[in-house]
Amino acid sequence: MKKFYMTMVALLCGVAAMAQNELVVNDQTFDPGTTAGTLTIGLNNEGAVTAVSFKLALPTGVKAKAVKNFTFNEERIDMTKVCAALEDEEAEAGDLYTFDRKSAGDDYMYSFYPQTSRYQDGGNWVAVTFLGNSGDLIYVPLTFEADGEYEIKLYDIGIANDEATAKSIATSTEATCTLYVGTTGINGVNADNENAPVYNLAGQRLSKVQKGVNIIGSKKVIK
Repeated sequence: MKKFYMTMVALLCGVAAMAQNELVVNDQTFDPGTTAGTLTIGLNNEGAVTAVSFKLALPTGVKAKAVKNFTFNEERIDMTKVCAALEDEEAEAGDLYTFDRKSAGDDYMYSFYPQTSRYQDGGNWVAVTFLGNSGDLIYVPLTFEADGEYEIKLYDIGIANDEATAKSIATSTEATCTLYVGTTGINGVNADNENAPVYNLAGQRLSKVQKGVNIIGSKKVIK
């Protein structure tokens, strides 16, 4: 019985260690000649989250469109509680959430937050939180000047829970990805190994190169 309880404690500790409060961006591949695309920003949260903020670093050749062109995943955000996300437009007293962009040095800082930490519903004060605990959150429209590989970075990430505190509960303060415009996103493949068998890290043979780490010949190749 003691061994059983020790096992359960270990499992619970493992679950706690895996708990995350993070913004997520993934590598994406676009067709050659693409001039516009979308950066998907996801949110994984262990518990209730009321606000997120981040700075966005874009390389030369990539620009983000105006905030009014951003879209949001309505399965995670109750859009009836979001004010019109227009640049230079002040949120009104009745708006519960707002999304804005401010200059932050050479980059921009984006914030999605409630006008107040709570709103009144039938005489009760209820926390305004994002819906669910994982999935897409914000879609950022981008423009590309030319084909190439572009590293995108979110940094100074802040995530707030429903408590009245200014302390961020973010697990990590940075997230990066690479956008491949007109390229395959495969590094290190050449004429010597392009016809070589492909395996994953578990040693299973693949019919083609897949996203992630592949073993081609004797080399690790990242897609």
